[in-house]
Order: sequence, then structure tokens, then C-alpha cells
Amino acid sequence: DALLGFVQSIADRLDDEPVVEGYPSPEHLRKQRLRKDIIIRGATKFNEKPKAGIAFLVSQGIISDPDDPNAIAEFVKGTTRVDKKVLGEFISKRDNEPILKAFMKLFDFRGLRLDEALRLLLHSFRLPGESALIERIITDFSDEYYNAAQPEEIANKDAIFVLTYAVIMLNTDQH
Repeated sequence: DALLGFVQSIADRLDDEPVVEGYPSPEHLRKQRLRKDIIIRGATKFNEKPKAGIAFLVSQGIISDPDDPNAIAEFVKGTTRVDKKVLGEFISKRDNEPILKAFMKLFDFRGLRLDEALRLLLHSFRLPGESALIERIITDFSDEYYNAAQPEEIANKDAIFVLTYAVIMLNTDQH
């Protein structure tokens, strides 16, 4: 009976004018779907080879300027299809230091304890295996955290660096 009632309500509404107010137009939805497909392809290319992925996204108009670290950082942080391991290795390279700085600025560390801020950061990517690359990330994190959170109980940026590195090493030893 319920199924027949549902089918009957559909049949009754067939002659009514469709309600489109408040909904996006079909053309807008097509453009949005095309953009999503391009982003998915670009993220896949980024996961295989980051520079090639960025070049593809620039050619398709998703990233406005390949020399703008903010545009690249916003894309990699805001796209869930980007591989976290590839992202960690990409932002930690010396050539990509402006992108790393722009990436750190996308986080809001105000009002967070150090461990909460570190958890928030490390939720978005995986740390690389080399200690020099980890050090580069932790240095920028320490600067950004100290400037944003301004913790009273921590003396300076160097103390944040040591504490953060110690937390990471303790976590590594635990696992």
C-alpha cells in the first residue's frame, strides 16, 4: 500500500510545474562536475608526480599561479584525494619551503595546546622518514605555533621545537 501510495503521488505531480527556485541550474551543476573531475585527475597526477600534477592543475585553471605558494598550499590542504605521504614529502623539500610556510599559515593554532596543534597539523599529512625533512617541518610549525598561540608557559620558539620533536620521538618509540 505504501509503495502504491508513493507511485500515485508521483503520478499526481507529473502535470505540475517543476519547482526550481533555490536550486542551482543544470549548467552550473555540469560546470561543477567538470571541475571536480579535473581536480580528481589533478590530484591523481600530483600523487604520482607532484610537479606534473601542479602543472596540469595550472593548465586547467584550478590553480591560478604556479609561482604562488598560497594557491598551491590551499589546493593540497583542501583536496582529500591528495596522498598524505606524498604531501609530506612534497612540502618538506627545500625547494618547496615557500609552500610549506604558506601551508602552515592555513592552520589556526590559537587557543590550542602544543599537542592539540601538532595533532591538527599531522592529521593533514604524514611526516617523511628523514630527520632533516622532519626538522624543516617542525621548525616552521614552531614559528607558526608560537606566533599564533603565544603560549605563556613556553619560553620561546626553540623550546616549542624541542618539545615538539620530543613528542614525535616518543610517539615513534611507542609504536
